[in-house]
Amino acid sequence: MQRRAVHAWVVLATSVLVGTIAAEDDGRTYLWHECEEVISTPGWLTSNFWSPSGGRFSYPGVDAPPAQLHFELPHDGEWAVWVRARDETDGTRLATATINGQSTYTLGGANTGQWVWYLLGFAQGSTLDLQLIRIATVANFDEWLDVLLVTDDPGFIPPGIEPEGGYAAMRPTDADRQRPAWIWWPADAGIGSVTFYRTVFEVGEGQNEVTLDLQAIAWCDVYVNDVLVASIANGDECTGLDVAATCHPGRNVLGIVATHAAWLPGVRADLRLGAGDAARHVVTNAAWRASQEEAIEWLGADFDATAWAHPCARIGERPEVGFWAWEPPEL
Repeated sequence: MQRRAVHAWVVLATSVLVGTIAAEDDGRTYLWHECEEVISTPGWLTSNFWSPSGGRFSYPGVDAPPAQLHFELPHDGEWAVWVRARDETDGTRLATATINGQSTYTLGGANTGQWVWYLLGFAQGSTLDLQLIRIATVANFDEWLDVLLVTDDPGFIPPGIEPEGGYAAMRPTDADRQRPAWIWWPADAGIGSVTFYRTVFEVGEGQNEVTLDLQAIAWCDVYVNDVLVASIANGDECTGLDVAATCHPGRNVLGIVATHAAWLPGVRADLRLGAGDAARHVVTNAAWRASQEEAIEWLGADFDATAWAHPCARIGERPEVGFWAWEPPEL
């Protein structure tokens, strides 16, 4: 049955976050919570059926009032805020996220029929007030919210497929920082907008095998240090690109200049140092930095990018999330 358009305003502000805390040797914290456990406002419903790869979830009834939660975090810091949502949209974004009063990201729109983790943004300090506002859809599904993650590990990417025992039972490993996500900036990046992305990586003495895989919903110029190593056309990709000759022992920079090619753009990169299971991966994740303004020496390892933003990020059950039907724009 076709549902009529649903409009709801979701404000996460009133209860202490009581999630499972998994601390690694480096002291990182991961707070997981099932959305149906923390969203209890009248008008919000818990599914009475099980969704494949999602289990039970929370969703708004027709004309549901705001759901309200407030999160007290274990310590001061910079906290990445992720939500796992079912991406059954009509090709338009569903909600604008606000963290501690700052608008950050618009949720939804990959339109790939799968659960997708969205990085909603970063909270500074020891409290989190999260808002999802202006939700509206004409699709056959309401907004489905499954799991919330708050972590002080910006390089961690949640696994798209729920691990055995559930997310709260998992103990993150180095492999969870080697899983590339789709990144883009700003949240409302328009067709033809240009963004500069960068990250720093270490290369050891004698490292002679460094290869790059990259996919993009954008036209991209890719740099290692200040050397242009590839120009990728919109919708194309490079696989196994040898960039060892442009690297040197010590700190190096992977930089991407992207001209976005769709209203839900993205860049997904995996730089491998070494081969096989022993390879170390430098991947697109929330720890990268992004700016719409080019800066002098931005490709230098000593460039201070702390004033640049963390990008938006998403990862789904399938790695190609984001590749939905679109026509290349005319610039």
